[in-house]
Amino acid sequence: MGNEWLETGNCPIAKSCRAVRGVLPIVASAFQLPPGIKLKCPPAVVAVRAALARTVFMRPQPLVSKMLVIGSLGMAVNIPLGIWREHTDKFSLSWFTAVHAAVPFIAMLRKSIVMPKSAMALTIAASVLGQIIGSRAERLRLQHIQSNPTIERITNIKYQ
Repeated sequence: MGNEWLETGNCPIAKSCRAVRGVLPIVASAFQLPPGIKLKCPPAVVAVRAALARTVFMRPQPLVSKMLVIGSLGMAVNIPLGIWREHTDKFSLSWFTAVHAAVPFIAMLRKSIVMPKSAMALTIAASVLGQIIGSRAERLRLQHIQSNPTIERITNIKYQ
């Protein structure tokens, strides 16, 4: 009951387990599930993938327009994450979360509109660009606040 899902499932978790088993059999045997445990894809992931699969606005479009839309969405999603990243310590847990939070969203978008794996380079580049734009904009905003004391007085509202 427990391993049949991993052997035949179409969920990303099952696919990942099968891929790891094929490449790293020693590691896969160390992480073997106990008998009777049945894993399944979380309902939120299933719902998002189903909603994205129902979207037809991008399917008949040429690959170039698909790549531009997914790249611009990836960049737009990563701008606020770059702003957040600017306020974290480098290589901390919150930094890794800020850098990688948009990855599942962009991966589901890319898979839902049937883009080739070679298009990942564009989505990664757009995500990095969004992170850079967000962090630089936040850095400039903080420098502007420090150089202008009236803005600092207005933004630092203290309640008594």
